[in-house]
This record gives sequence, structure tokens and C-alpha cells, in this order.
Amino acid sequence: MSACFGGGMRFGEMCGCITGALIALGLKYGQCHDNDTESKNIANKMTIDFIERFKKDNGFYLCKELLKYDFSKKEDSEVIISNKLPQTICPKLVVSAVRILEDMLQLNEAN
Repeated sequence: MSACFGGGMRFGEMCGCITGALIALGLKYGQCHDNDTESKNIANKMTIDFIERFKKDNGFYLCKELLKYDFSKKEDSEVIISNKLPQTICPKLVVSAVRILEDMLQLNEAN
């Protein structure tokens, strides 16, 4: 389901780790019924909280900023692949995203 999120969806935009985490938050807390503004507000707040925490931990939230190269540019894409940045940088970002997501889920369950 999330195979296409890497590389900021191949345009260096939102990190796929964030996109995946937001899918999980949306599945858990998202709006399921018309006019369910309470769920919508909770999901919106959690989205902002997650992205802010990810940025605090990692400095950025856009793929091209995290990798310092842009997948949408051929020359940058070649550097990304030849330097194996998805194998060296991205796993750390996945761990960060999972840790933040777990923390948010546990905090919300406790409240």
C-alpha cells in the first residue's frame, strides 16, 4: 500500500515515513461518518503534532531536505542511488517515525 511513498512520492516532497504514519493515525482516529467534526479535529491535531515531532527529531520533513538531494532531478536521483541513501538514511527515519507514532498512540490511549 505504501510502496509508492518513497522518495517523497518520487518528487522529493513529504517523507514516506510521515505519509505512512499519517495513514495509521487516520485509520485509528479519522472521520468515519458525515459531520463527525470531533474525529476530524482529533485527526488534524494529531497530524500537526506528528509532523512537528518528526521535524524536531530529524530537522526536516521533506524527502529532498532529509536526503539533501531531490529524487525528481535525474542527477540527484543518481547520487541518491549510488550513495545508497535509502539504505543508510531512510531506516533511521523509519525508526524515528515508528517511535513517534507509538508514543502518540500510547499517550492517546492513556488519556
